[in-house]
Amino acid sequence: MIEHGAKYLIVDDNRADVEIAFFDFKENRLEIDFHISDDGERALSYLFGENGSLKIKPPEVIFLDIHLGKITGLDLLQIIRSHPQTKDIPIVVMESSNSPREHAECERLGVKRFIEKPLDYANFMSAIKDINKD
Repeated sequence: MIEHGAKYLIVDDNRADVEIAFFDFKENRLEIDFHISDDGERALSYLFGENGSLKIKPPEVIFLDIHLGKITGLDLLQIIRSHPQTKDIPIVVMESSNSPREHAECERLGVKRFIEKPLDYANFMSAIKDINKD
């Protein structure tokens, strides 16, 4: 049985960026229904059960830091995109470097929105509003 999941999943190991996200949502009176994972391993554990099946209602949006420990953001992105129940979830990549290789790989995996870190209020809100239009 699939359990209720959060509306947004934030996968980021930087506490300051997570706090900015909360502030931005509160300031714009958007629904704050987050699950936060501070590494890729915890995000996978939150999403999938031991047998690899989805264990929660999929989040509507995933905010993903590319530079994570244990499981990298790119590896996590590949896993999410390879699963039939999560492959279409909109993902916003939060990146601290403008690596053309990483950017191209994210685009190849279906990412259409990027936010440069440190998070900027206007860019963060623009990405959220764009997703809500889709």
